[in-house]
Amino acid sequence: CRFGQQDSVSMAVRLENRYKGFRAPHKLKMGVSGCMRECAEAQGKDIGLVATVKGYNLYICGNHGTSPKHATLFMSDLSDDECIRYIDRILMYYTFTSAPLTRTSKWLENLEGGMEHLKEVVVDDSLGLCAEFDRRWQEQVERYECEWKKVVDTPELRKRFRQFVNVDDKKHGDLPWELVRKQKKIQLEDLPTIIGPAKISKDKAEPTWRWVDVGAEGDFPETGGAAVKVGRTELSVFRSAATGQWYASQNSCPHKQLQVLSRGLIGMHGQVPKVACPIHKNT
Repeated sequence: CRFGQQDSVSMAVRLENRYKGFRAPHKLKMGVSGCMRECAEAQGKDIGLVATVKGYNLYICGNHGTSPKHATLFMSDLSDDECIRYIDRILMYYTFTSAPLTRTSKWLENLEGGMEHLKEVVVDDSLGLCAEFDRRWQEQVERYECEWKKVVDTPELRKRFRQFVNVDDKKHGDLPWELVRKQKKIQLEDLPTIIGPAKISKDKAEPTWRWVDVGAEGDFPETGGAAVKVGRTELSVFRSAATGQWYASQNSCPHKQLQVLSRGLIGMHGQVPKVACPIHKNT
C-alpha cells in the first residue's frame, strides 16, 4: 500500500508466530494496519496495531459481533519490540485475572481501576509481576508445538481419528448434498426427530444375544466416544469417567439421523449421563 508507514505484514506474521497455540480464557483476534486508514480494522480487535511514522499505536480490548466494542488506545508510537513486550504482559495478566469465556473487552470493563490500573501493572510493574509475565511467555514460545503435526507424526494419536475402532472401513459422509447456483451445498431440510425411550435395551436381551469384541479399552477416550462397526451397523461406544460405566447406542443422532453421535460430548445432567450431538448439541 502506498500509504503504509511500517512493514505491517511482517509484524502480523511475527504476532501470529508468537501467539499461536496460546490457551486464553476466550478466543482472541488480532489485526495490524499499515496506516491510519485502517484496512485491517485493528481497532475492532482484542489486540490491534496501527502503524504511524514513529512505530505503532497499540489498541486493546475491542471486538466486533453482536455487541461491538471499539478498542482502546493503550500506548502510542511503540517500536516492534515494545509492542511485543506489552502485548505479552497484557495477555498474561488477562489470562490470570479473567473469568473463563470472558472476552477482553468485558474483562477490561470489569477490571478494577480500568486502563490506568492495567498500565500500572504492565508498564510500571506496580505489582512486581512483569518479570514473571516475561518468563512465562518465553516458556510458552519455547514449548510450543503444532498439535496437528504431532498427531500426524504419532501413530498412537492418529488412531483416535479413525472412523471405526474395530475395522478399517471408510465412509465419505452421509450428509445429503444439493446443487445451489452450480455449487454443492448440504441440504438443510430437517429430517423428522426421533424421540422417546429406546426400542431395544439390556432388559430385552434374548438368550441368543452374545457379546462382541469391538476393541481394546485404550482405543476409546476416557471421557468420550468412538464409532465401531458390527456387520453393517454403526454403533457409538462411550466411556464415562464420571460414572465409571460404558455405554453403547446406535451411531445415529436422533435429531438429524446422521451417523455422528460417537463424536458427541458426554456429561451428566444431575445423576443422568447424557451425550450431546456434535452437530447441534441436542441431548
